[in-house]
Amino acid sequence: MFAHIKKLLRKFARMILSLSRKTARKNIFESFDAAAIQAVAFAQEEARRLGHNFVGTEQLLLGLLRQEDTAAVACLNFQGVTLESAREEVVKIISYGDGAAEHIPFTPRSKRVLDLAYDESQILRCSEVRTEHLLLALIIDGEGVGQRVLDNLNVDQRQLRLALMQFADEGPGPRFMISEP
Repeated sequence: MFAHIKKLLRKFARMILSLSRKTARKNIFESFDAAAIQAVAFAQEEARRLGHNFVGTEQLLLGLLRQEDTAAVACLNFQGVTLESAREEVVKIISYGDGAAEHIPFTPRSKRVLDLAYDESQILRCSEVRTEHLLLALIIDGEGVGQRVLDNLNVDQRQLRLALMQFADEGPGPRFMISEP
């Protein structure tokens, strides 16, 4: 019962954040830490490498896996997911493209995942979006090629989410505001 209420509250918090986000933030990447920005840059490189003219959730997943020493990579590696295995699954699902354009836009779903990552960082009272928020957002979205890659690699998403939440709770910065009387 408590878990159900907590889930509803998180959903409500996401709705409120998404409404306020549209006016409060001009550039989503202003709130990303260096590792999260690097993961997005790696995602763009992965799109080029695979000859795709877009950055989808699958490229975001690959970009996260190219990182070293991040919460997202640690959690994925613990579940047996490597950059190579994920890349193979991406190629199986969507194949190689015909070549990437100079400017590679984000798909609507990957934009949604980036927005969800911001929302998760706010819900968890983190001062910036980190790699664990990006991976949490991929899982929360629950659709897209990135999700299919995780499904095909037999990732236990419940266990992955719990591990990511633990990392998110241990991150830098204050977690709760305590007001004095």
